[in-house]
Amino acid sequence: MALTLQSAIDLAALVLNDDDLTRYPQADRLKACNHALLAVYAKRPDILIGSYSDTTKIPNGERIATDTFPFDAKFLQPVSDLSGALIQTKDEEANDASRVAALMNRALSFTAG
Repeated sequence: MALTLQSAIDLAALVLNDDDLTRYPQADRLKACNHALLAVYAKRPDILIGSYSDTTKIPNGERIATDTFPFDAKFLQPVSDLSGALIQTKDEEANDASRVAALMNRALSFTAG
């Protein structure tokens, strides 16, 4: 079974403490996932080495939930972590910047090699 953006969105439910998927609307989850893809790709454009000619894999911020996850499966968790952090900023404005930064660093360190 191929991974989709929905796979990343569902995995982010753990970061969001929202296993029943009721706290945050699907549209917000998808938007956060798209932003996470863009952020990780901006920091690590080499993620798509060997796939640059396939423009369907390059994040554009407009993916839908049923689109194939554009990166290798090992990047699913970091993208999920970051998208979860991004969506949580709506609720936790006092510590959102540090949480997003920590999860971004975790995502990038995980993808470092």
